[in-house]
Amino acid sequence: MTRTVLAFALFALFVCGAFAADYHQVAVKCVRSNTCASKDWKVVRVAEDTDIIRLLVAVNEKNQDVLQQILNEVSDITSPKYGRHLTFEQIGVLMKNQEALDAIETFLKANGIDMYKITPNGEFVVVYATVAQASQMFNTKFLRFQSATTKQTIIRAFEYTIPAALRDHVELVGNVISFPITKGPQPLFTAFPSPARANGSVTPNVISTYYNIQNNKVKSQSVTQSLFESGQSYSPADLTQFQQQFNLPQNGITKVIGVNKPNSCTVDPNGCTEANLDVQYIMAVAQDAPTWFWVQSGAGDVFLEWITAVAATSNPPLVHSISYGSLEPEEVPSELKQFDQEAAKLGAQGITVVVSSGDDGVANFEARSNKGACGFTPSFPATATNIVAVGATQGPESGNPEIMCSSKTGGIVTSGGGFSTVFDQPSYQTNAVNGYMNSGVQLPPSNDYNGGGRGYPDVALLGFNYEVVIAGKFYGVSGTSCSAPTFAGMLSLVNDARISAGKSSLGLVTPALYQIGGSSNNVFHDITQGENNCCAGSGPSIVCCPYGFYAAAGWDPTTGYGSVNVQNLITALLKV
Repeated sequence: MTRTVLAFALFALFVCGAFAADYHQVAVKCVRSNTCASKDWKVVRVAEDTDIIRLLVAVNEKNQDVLQQILNEVSDITSPKYGRHLTFEQIGVLMKNQEALDAIETFLKANGIDMYKITPNGEFVVVYATVAQASQMFNTKFLRFQSATTKQTIIRAFEYTIPAALRDHVELVGNVISFPITKGPQPLFTAFPSPARANGSVTPNVISTYYNIQNNKVKSQSVTQSLFESGQSYSPADLTQFQQQFNLPQNGITKVIGVNKPNSCTVDPNGCTEANLDVQYIMAVAQDAPTWFWVQSGAGDVFLEWITAVAATSNPPLVHSISYGSLEPEEVPSELKQFDQEAAKLGAQGITVVVSSGDDGVANFEARSNKGACGFTPSFPATATNIVAVGATQGPESGNPEIMCSSKTGGIVTSGGGFSTVFDQPSYQTNAVNGYMNSGVQLPPSNDYNGGGRGYPDVALLGFNYEVVIAGKFYGVSGTSCSAPTFAGMLSLVNDARISAGKSSLGLVTPALYQIGGSSNNVFHDITQGENNCCAGSGPSIVCCPYGFYAAAGWDPTTGYGSVNVQNLITALLKV
């Protein structure tokens, strides 16, 4: 029986060998099998045949090209179809592939699998199988791995095969060769002197004043927002203290999905720094907006698992903020593209996903403690085409001009940015990128990065020294983790203005931002000073790499089009 092999080199850091039997069969095998997954994951032993594993089968959906056309039209402010989003049910009618689902179910039952479930619109089939069953179905060998960092153990393989019976019906099988993120940067924070807090810090009032937010109050309860978290908890008590300190409405989180452990804040501030920051600032910017706290955990790809869950929700929040990232070259490309496909479906339904661009410039977080890791390592999901990526600035918190946030200018973190190695450059940003490349700005060697890839970030906001309450104390927190939820709250304010005027929510707002940024406007504050060649840090220990990108007039891969005047953005988007 003819089989098509889907096997991937998990991480570019490791030497791999490939062979091709014919154009239908391509196998990639890691030479050093005990380190293929990453330096952090080590093989412990062969998995037991009776071990249960959870597989995420992505269905080859219908009309993917039609979806892209619809998304382009409803996201283009010059199109008569702008804002005419599809419903959850319409997405299902458009894309559900019943033939593929029938084939998958037949295949599973023929292999003795009776524990599976299908998402409402048929995007994924979640399968529970024994190792013996999964090994036979996908022609692979499962091993048990352990993380040196977390001591977590998981079952994974180095490759897998999609059988001929499913070749036309399945995009990928998740949780086979993708490994959970175990190491990544935490937001950088320092304690403020008590009782007085630090000078030159960001507060809700600083944000509203500098970015011209004339009304933080959300009128419509349909203007919902959500925060993605992984391994973090927030403290309701800290949220209340923060709101009292800054005279904000006393509102709590509307809905918690997953596990939240508020007491973790008192045990270790690192356990809730990100979550407390996200909750306190998105709710400070978009006050009274119903807010979800969505915790994604487990042994799978957290981003793909999260967007799978969102895709299965008939009425999810209108704006989602993600302040997490992974190293794009260390991910499975097909799974990244599946994430972006699901993000496209959300955009077509009027839902916006906002992602932080990273805190370590072009090199990403591994270079923070190892100059040997310098280079151009894009951050996912900031590189996805159907999201809004947000970088960081500094200056106005101290009454100075707004510049790109950089560790070498005292900003603790450096705004992440660059170009994807997986995603092609979307049409909405071609003119902007060409303008940057041809502006005369000093560029790194062209062979070091993929100038034809998706450029990021799209916009930027203050990302240095936010006042955050953690375990009852005030800390100064820095990172694009600050700018992303802040910008997400701003988009909720735009949604509120549009919905109150009888218009649609924003959905995929990125093309509109580029259309506005590419014309003469008073929406963006252009950031023209900065270079993102340094990693996060302070003092003499900062790692600065040989090359980075420079900020320049117009769009650039350090701060995008710059920061926004919120009232002017509302005015511009109320016209369409």
